[in-house]
Amino acid sequence: MKRRFLFLLLLALLLSLPLFLHLSPPPEDTLSALSPAAATERFVTRLQSGALEGLTVVRKIYRLPEDLTVAPRPDPEGYGFTTDVKEVAEAVRLSSELLEGQSTVWTEDTPFDEEYGIRYYRDESILVIVWHEREGSMVRSFAEVKVADASQFRRKLAGDAYGSGSYKFPTELAEECNAVLGLSADFYRFQHYGIHVYQRKLYRFDEALDVCWVDGKGDLILTRCHTITTEEQARQFIEDNDILFSLSFGPIMVLDHQNVTPRYYDQGQSTESLPRTSLGQLGERHYLAMTVKGSVSVRQAAEYMLEKGVERCYALDGGQSGTIAMQGLMLNPSMFGGYHNGQRIQSDIIYFASAIPEDG
Repeated sequence: MKRRFLFLLLLALLLSLPLFLHLSPPPEDTLSALSPAAATERFVTRLQSGALEGLTVVRKIYRLPEDLTVAPRPDPEGYGFTTDVKEVAEAVRLSSELLEGQSTVWTEDTPFDEEYGIRYYRDESILVIVWHEREGSMVRSFAEVKVADASQFRRKLAGDAYGSGSYKFPTELAEECNAVLGLSADFYRFQHYGIHVYQRKLYRFDEALDVCWVDGKGDLILTRCHTITTEEQARQFIEDNDILFSLSFGPIMVLDHQNVTPRYYDQGQSTESLPRTSLGQLGERHYLAMTVKGSVSVRQAAEYMLEKGVERCYALDGGQSGTIAMQGLMLNPSMFGGYHNGQRIQSDIIYFASAIPEDG
């Protein structure tokens, strides 16, 4: 009697295991119909399946150290040059995870000058698309960038030190730091105004210019001139807002999808018709840069950027300084041709880097 009771108890426990674990036995066979070894294997398999249910794949995030002066070398196979919009659309499709639900400004319907074609780069940490739109003698060159991490948006100074006195072509600076894409910035050594922050340190304080601050999330924070009036306020702003570096040229062109370009601004001959350079933010870690070969005011340049959907936008050094650099080339037509495609030696660039380690 005792043996029979123990046998029935053991059988009941075996049959009730799926209920305790919220696992339903398959209709074609039950645990009681299997051999002990088969029943154990089936139980373990179903337990593993249940443990994995609901889990999603987590995308690996790469991050570059803040004090890094040379980024990982981009994958040569990541670059492309084409006039076939389907090829670029495929690069965008492959970057869907990186885009995180955001749409690109560039689409297959975007007009572009086939003389210049479309250049792009993609890996799992960055997508770059560069194209050119012609209107008469004017050429607007656009560079759209989406990065996986804010650390991929960086600033490069000639000599890798503030105030080094070095000057180089933007394409040379971009190659030195392995930039996927480089853009001329504020040419800080040429003018002596503004609030200058590099690697979180305040190097120059002058409240005369609008400032573009870049924070640890990769966001552009824009402040008007004379908003921060003392060095103590500037240092506190840097600390409170996790500021990595700043750009001092201006003016602020777009805020909250509105053209806020001032009628008058001390820097950059803003009311005159000249070639222009600007940097805008479209969304989280998503940017659009533009150079204009032609004669436009800063306010008109702001309208071009608004048409592309930027949330905020800031004017950088234009004229002969405006440069979009990629693969050792100046991609945008300049005001004057000549040596190095008409580039001007400068003290600095901003750039976007791949975060994929070179060893894979």
